[in-house]
Amino acid sequence: PAPAPAPASTPAAPAPAVSAAAVTDWVVTQEEAHNYESFFKTADKDNDGIVSGAEIMGIFMSSRLPKNILAHIWNLCDIEHSGALNFEQFALAMHLISRKVQGHEVPEELEPNMIPPSMRAIADPAPTPAAPAPPVTPAPAPSAPAPAP
Repeated sequence: PAPAPAPASTPAAPAPAVSAAAVTDWVVTQEEAHNYESFFKTADKDNDGIVSGAEIMGIFMSSRLPKNILAHIWNLCDIEHSGALNFEQFALAMHLISRKVQGHEVPEELEPNMIPPSMRAIADPAPTPAAPAPPVTPAPAPSAPAPAP
């Protein structure tokens, strides 16, 4: 006997416009971000949502990593080259510092999953579509000279 057909199911809900993977594939875990939040709030003395190198120097230096390594981590995380880090950039810097202290190498450049979710469009902008080519119009055919009378 043939198996009974599966009951019709309700259509699946449409997929969200932004895939969940885009938010959840960041190397900084929610737990890490939560742990770094108090450091960020303490360092952000003027409460502007960003920290300068001067504001976080003490936190970075407490890792006892060489200054050139810390400078490289800063340069990786300061994606906009603004001289300041937002919370996600700061959390990434702390993640990279923590991994280096544990013996892992700091990458030469950020892997796609290292780029903070809010910075991904800046770090890897979508290609701009090329302007459509103008339609080609054939040149008018040269007219034959009029016959002489």
